[in-house]
Amino acid sequence: GRAGSYPVDLEIDEPVRQNRWTVLFRVILAIPSQLLASALSGGGTSDAGGAMLTAGFLGWFASLVRGRMPDGLRDLLVYTLRYTAQAYAYLFLVTPRYPDADPAEPRIELARDHPIRLHVDDDLSRSRLTVLFRLLLFLPHLVWLVLWGIAVYLAVIANWFVALVRGRPADPLHRFVAAYLRYWLHVQAFLYLVANPFPG
Repeated sequence: GRAGSYPVDLEIDEPVRQNRWTVLFRVILAIPSQLLASALSGGGTSDAGGAMLTAGFLGWFASLVRGRMPDGLRDLLVYTLRYTAQAYAYLFLVTPRYPDADPAEPRIELARDHPIRLHVDDDLSRSRLTVLFRLLLFLPHLVWLVLWGIAVYLAVIANWFVALVRGRPADPLHRFVAAYLRYWLHVQAFLYLVANPFPG
């Protein structure tokens, strides 16, 4: 999960001073972005899978047959990952900047002025064997994400109090949550075939 260790990577700026009022009401302010992120990623829906699940499913078949991920599906998945990462970073007090849902952003890389940037360095080729068993290969990462996620939620609550008092998130908690978001993105990129290698 280290920065620069995976073809699809999340670059996160250092913590900055945040407005205490927006920190106080962050959960309420984040509701619209979380609803859109949920619709894109399919979270919380039982019958409709969202754009990410649909594109990942179609990309699975294309990668299995062609050994290559189609550009359009990969770009849709990159957009979904980018927006969802920004939404979680806003909710988890990693950044005071609200997520940017503009699909007209550059295809692969976010504008430089946003504190949460997604970089993709991938040739779109996929190993048919790992594509075939991608869900089974994902299971150990899922267990680790769930366990780490519990600690992250506790860290976010602690960081919320710190940000209310100091007006700035605590550096160690910021690094802990940022590392989780980066690892979460690597695992999601692997699962939905945005990247080929097994995450570290």
